[in-house]
Parts: sequence; C-alpha cells; structure tokens
Amino acid sequence: MEKIYDFLIIGGGITGSSLAYGLSKECSLDIAMVDAYDHTYRASVGNYGLAWLQSKGYKNPFYAQMTERSIYLWKDFAKEIEEKSGIDIEYEQTGGFHFCFNKEDFDIRKEKMDLINTYYKHENTKTIMLDRKETMELYPHLGEEVFGSSYNKLDGYLSPGQLLKAQIKLCKEQNVNLISNYCTSTIKKENNVYIIKSEDGRILKTKQLVLAAGLSNKKLAKQLEVDVPISPEKGHILVCQKVSNLKLLPSLDIRQSQDGTILLGHSNEDRGYDLSIEEDVVQRIINNAVKILPMLKDMNLIRSWSSLRIIPKDGKAIYDTIDNSLHVVSTHSAITFAPIHVNEVSKSILSGKMPDNLQDFSLKRFEKGVSQ
Repeated sequence: MEKIYDFLIIGGGITGSSLAYGLSKECSLDIAMVDAYDHTYRASVGNYGLAWLQSKGYKNPFYAQMTERSIYLWKDFAKEIEEKSGIDIEYEQTGGFHFCFNKEDFDIRKEKMDLINTYYKHENTKTIMLDRKETMELYPHLGEEVFGSSYNKLDGYLSPGQLLKAQIKLCKEQNVNLISNYCTSTIKKENNVYIIKSEDGRILKTKQLVLAAGLSNKKLAKQLEVDVPISPEKGHILVCQKVSNLKLLPSLDIRQSQDGTILLGHSNEDRGYDLSIEEDVVQRIINNAVKILPMLKDMNLIRSWSSLRIIPKDGKAIYDTIDNSLHVVSTHSAITFAPIHVNEVSKSILSGKMPDNLQDFSLKRFEKGVSQ
C-alpha cells in the first residue's frame, strides 16, 4: 500500500526539528522530516546561540510580546529538553548586554528600548540602560571606549548545535521518520495529498505539509502558488581560542561558550546568496570586540565563517496556514522562539490553523490594501 504521511516537514534545522518534536509529542500520527544536503544554505550553522529579548519588536508590539512569552518559557523548556534527551544544551539565563560607544549611540538605544518596553505585559521584562560605571559592575573586563549599555536580565544563551542534536534525538524516539540528503525539487497537490519529489527522484506523499526550509520556503511555496516574501541577509561569526572562564555576560558582539571558546559577532550584510568572507566586515567585528574586551587583542583568531539569515520583507516572522493543510514558518529567531514553536505553533498546526495571537504574522499582511 502506498505510504502517505499525516505530516511532512521540509527542513531539519532548529525550526524544523522544533516543530517535528512538538508535533510528535502531541500526537501519534505518522510524521516525517526531510533535510537537504550539507552544501545548501543553512541558517542553523550560523546561529550565534542567543535566546534574546532586548531589541526584538521595535515598532512591532506583537513581535515584542511574542518574544516576551517565549523568554519566560525558556527555563522550563530547557529543563524538559535536557531531562528527556540526556543532552546538555548549555542554556544559561545570565542577562545580556548591548554596548554603546558614545552618547549618541546610547541615546538612540535608549529611545528604542523605551518604546519596546511599553509593549511588554510584565514590568519585570523591561530592558534598562546602564552608564559606564553600572556596566562595569556586571562586566569588569570592560574596555575604556564603552560609554554605557542596555541590559536585560532575561537574556541568555545556549549551544545551537546541542539543541539541534537533542531535538533530533527526541524526534527519533517519538517515531518521526528522519530522511536526510533529501533536497526537495518539486511539490504539487493532487486529491488533497501533497506530492514531494527530491532532486534524485525520490517521492514522498503527505496529507499536511509544513514548510520550515529557511530560504528555500520562497521557491517551494511558489510551486503551490503561495508567495513567501523572504530574502537572505549575511552574517559573520568569528571564533577565538579557548580561555579560562571569564564569566562574560553575552552580547551580540562577544560571548563565551561553556568550553571557554570566545565567539565574536555580529554583522548584517545585504549580499544576496554570497557566502564569501568579507575582510572589512571581519575587521570591524574584531575592532568593536576589542573595544569591549581589550584582552582579545592578545588572543588568536581560529576561524571565521558566514551564513544567511531568513529575513521576511517587513522584518517580522511568518506563520500561516493555507487551506488547513499547508503550514508556512519563516523566522530569523529560531532559537529564541523554540519553546513557542514546540508548543503553541505545533499545536496550532495540528488544529489546522494558526492561533489568534499569531495572526499578525500571517501572509495576509503582504496583500495589497492590508495596512499594518
């Protein structure tokens, strides 16, 4: 008899595995997840590993509130993942910084944080501004060129690789059929069944289809006459040598993993699908990092790489269900939103529609005449 899955997820990164884990723990349906080759564009390989609250949702109340909900779920989510998988995902909710190098930077940052703070449901969520002296109390290695910072005690970090490994393990244990090296070529729908064909000719069928394939969501959805307006944004990550634990609170510029490795970021370049390393960008990242943590100038840079983020047209995430059977998830906040993907979004996919509190993220907002 011909095999037809109840759900098939295209994309085996952080987002896809979160959804596969969430779906499989909620039901006993037949679920498969396919993942492409290693040479494809993967956002997960360039993930900096921050579960981050501050900055998300500027002039976007719904996005800020979604981030707030997810951040409050993270401790319990990390505990669940680690206890069930036996894998330490290295999650720590230490608080985190955004550093400012002059008064102008500080004032601009304050204006943004003040606005985002008005969106939050809880007073405890708010980001605060710290002057140089206050910043040094929490970051004693601070360089002299730092003027001040924004700080949120709910920000944190984890190992993206360990989270992915744990979710994949749990998917296997919950009988998700994981199919690797499956690069989707064509999708069509016939008699309420989606037919998915790979580049090497393998064919899979499913009643419900979940697109969590990062940048590939655009071309895959187009085959089903659905427009997903996303584009790539390049970011660089640098890796320095391992050193003893400096007890650094994380920032977008510098964080230290539990094994002592120093990671440097971040950057945002509009270069299409070009993944080449840009020396001027790398130098800028290094210069900013040394301003914050001067001891870096004596450390060795081990390697650097770039990857592509998924950026929707208006910067917000995309969550939508079409015809109660096609589910589209496109986001550049896969780590931060993992608890919501596993719980809220997965349950919504099972019900055949996205929840009311995610309606602001539907594809309808891109239709002509729809105001935001």
